[in-house]
Amino acid sequence: MVKQVAVIGGGYVGLTTGVALAYLGHRVTVVALGLMLRVMGAFAAEALKPKEGSSLQGV
Repeated sequence: MVKQVAVIGGGYVGLTTGVALAYLGHRVTVVALGLMLRVMGAFAAEALKPKEGSSLQGV
């Protein structure tokens, strides 16, 4: 039975999972952060910025 699957994250694991599921015959959509920001708009981009003092600041 073919299922429609969404994989959240387009990194190494997300893409590998997506390819494996597609190989098994499923319909796969991979959602990556850059695409989510475009879909959700500028407000989401502001909300997803690292907080001041976090270890991700400056990345």
